[in-house]
Amino acid sequence: MQWYDGLIGQVPWLHYFLRLNPLRPYIPGFKAQDMIITRMALEEIEKRNDDGSGAGINQNDLLSQLLKAHAGTPGKFSRDDVFSVAHGA
Repeated sequence: MQWYDGLIGQVPWLHYFLRLNPLRPYIPGFKAQDMIITRMALEEIEKRNDDGSGAGINQNDLLSQLLKAHAGTPGKFSRDDVFSVAHGA
């Protein structure tokens, strides 16, 4: 993710070609689910978010803090924000 952020910081228009490209889902290897870090972040968020026990936000780690922030102010810190920070950390 840092590599991508560095590239887009220097050449912003590439973001439209690489990430916002409407053909992206049809290009092999460019699906978000194909990237291991993305898949890991999504799986962990789902696992902690959907178990219903609240255990996901009671752990002492970064993801639990992010989920607490989302639970406290979902309008200001969305689930997408949780993913973005968890994915880039």
